[in-house]
Amino acid sequence: HHLRMLSFASFPEGTGQIDELIRGISCNRSIQRLCIDADLGHAFDRMDIFFRDNSKLTELDFGGFNISHESARSLALALGRSQHKYEHISLEMSNLSDESITEIAD
Repeated sequence: HHLRMLSFASFPEGTGQIDELIRGISCNRSIQRLCIDADLGHAFDRMDIFFRDNSKLTELDFGGFNISHESARSLALALGRSQHKYEHISLEMSNLSDESITEIAD
């Protein structure tokens, strides 16, 4: 069986628990759509392995939370390391500043 979509509305407290969750997600290579509705902060940059190694991932949806500029930068770095082309990236309802949008788009 394959997990085609994974969605999170919240994350565990504490860096260690978030790291374990990200490590578990990174082991799954069948996720095609990832929806995150909570700000991971600097943990976004630790998702680079997942973004890099999951060739089936085509859709990213980050919405419904205030994404900080630091998080936008971490997300941009993680996505940039992946060298992967995405069909759809949504940042709807994320209250991004123009500076943060530029960071992710570049």
